[in-house]
Amino acid sequence: MTRGECLLTSRQVAKVVGLKYATLDRWLRPERGGFLHCEQEAAGRASTRLFSFLDVLRVDAVARMRRNGVPLGTIRRVLAELEEYYQVADPLLGGGLVIAGDKLFWELDRDTLLDVLAQQLAMAPLVVLPLGDMIRENRAKVEALCTETGQQGEQAIAV
Repeated sequence: MTRGECLLTSRQVAKVVGLKYATLDRWLRPERGGFLHCEQEAAGRASTRLFSFLDVLRVDAVARMRRNGVPLGTIRRVLAELEEYYQVADPLLGGGLVIAGDKLFWELDRDTLLDVLAQQLAMAPLVVLPLGDMIRENRAKVEALCTETGQQGEQAIAV
């Protein structure tokens, strides 16, 4: 966490990204198959999770994939495969995820896509996650929330 960074609660993140709180909660809880993490995990019942700006972007990336028809199981498997087998440190922010129908691909270079689960090179009609747009949109929403809660918004967003 960067000094002075504004951290958001789960409810605030759900609002920024346009998710139901229960959906976000399910994506975070390990006992419910959760696969996302946040800056400060809940320490037990009635405790609060806190999210950094990068956490918000990761949640938004998954939400956009779901809205584009990618099954949650596929997202989980692709993220795990990219991290474990291909050693991709942060696939949700790495800029290489490409959506084609209900499949996810990893961009190896400008002309080559890898079907991660099939471990084959592939090409199809594409939906590319607009990470730059996501950063700008979420930055404005997070700064507004930080201003509402009295936290300093300008110093809060460090990407």
